[in-house]
Amino acid sequence: MLTIVTPAQHRRLTTPAAVREALGITDEDAELLPAIERASAAIEAWCGRVFAREVVRETWLPTRAQWSLQLSRWPVFDVVEVIEDGRTVASANYELDAATGILRRLWCGHHASWMACRIEVEYAAGYVLPGDDGRDLPADIEDACVRTVAAAREGIKRDPAVRRIGVGDGGKIDVTFDTSAGALPPAAVALLQHYRCPALA
Repeated sequence: MLTIVTPAQHRRLTTPAAVREALGITDEDAELLPAIERASAAIEAWCGRVFAREVVRETWLPTRAQWSLQLSRWPVFDVVEVIEDGRTVASANYELDAATGILRRLWCGHHASWMACRIEVEYAAGYVLPGDDGRDLPADIEDACVRTVAAAREGIKRDPAVRRIGVGDGGKIDVTFDTSAGALPPAAVALLQHYRCPALA
């Protein structure tokens, strides 16, 4: 179970200025922001994860010992607290792989299993997004968002994504797209492959 303690102010993976520069357009922010938000949501859905930095509290109720805990959000910026059966675990008694979000229990400096019936971890994870101070979102994620906005604007979903082209009612062109990548164009999918949640890959 995951609860958001401090939500991100926004979850946009690029900025109107970046879209204008990349596409050579002059659209106002009010026109571009909805498209950016839709593209960002599509990327989150396809990747199966949230990229914006938020503080969350995650709870496990394991029925058997766990060698490690996989946090739902990563990269992890900070662990606020770890609680086992109501007792706070000292930071010296766990080890975090911040890049992958894997949390391991330590006992006397050695890896051990998580044995508690209830484990709670409050932590900050995710990236600082474009347009915010200290931005650290990888450039290829932003590039994928810009490409998705461009594809939506121009109606470009061709080549590998096209499954069938035929003539429909009234002589209109009928195009069927492969929807396995959701609303994302192939170029964006290629950029995002290694950011996808392993369970979806």
